[in-house]
Amino acid sequence: MNSKLLCRLIIALSGVAAMVAGCKDVEIKPQDPGNYNRALRQRAEIVKIDYDDGDSAVPENTSIQLPATSQPANWIRFKTKRLAENQTALDTDSISVGGDGITRYTLLVRTPRGVDNVSYEGIRCATREWKMYATGRSDGGWSRVPEPRWRRIDEVGINAVRLTLFDDYACDRGGSAPKDGKAVVSKIKKSNDGLLAKRRDGSN
Repeated sequence: MNSKLLCRLIIALSGVAAMVAGCKDVEIKPQDPGNYNRALRQRAEIVKIDYDDGDSAVPENTSIQLPATSQPANWIRFKTKRLAENQTALDTDSISVGGDGITRYTLLVRTPRGVDNVSYEGIRCATREWKMYATGRSDGGWSRVPEPRWRRIDEVGINAVRLTLFDDYACDRGGSAPKDGKAVVSKIKKSNDGLLAKRRDGSN
């Protein structure tokens, strides 16, 4: 093996800039500390983006029980920050706050054409994320979502509904979870938006 290559190999393995016999003609350049620091910052950014379930929050309960029906008798309305053309409401009996800090609820979104979209979801206040566990069927049953995943709450499209719930109802200030489901219902009732009509044509 070439003596220079051998010396470089010895130095690389030892990690020190020691002089080794026969290696006097090998130039050793110190590592640029700036490169190392930049790599650390990039790694930190990656860790923040690639959020793992449970790294900085209480792990979610493993068994999620769905409400008895996806078509409750009464829906309490709330106004969204965007998508005002849709009517939005929650089933008050379905709202709960678990020991894992997640507020869960049955959500109804009624389009201007009278199409009802029902889902059972959760909002994790500590991380500003939401998850859909199941979608409602026309017979009142549920279809579980396969491998539901946490998603970031933002202001894009249908996500505006979850943004309103996060900001105004499902969570308290500072990203903490409410005491219980009754606290969430109380905040919604203070908006004085009343109950959603049982029938899509607007009559009771």
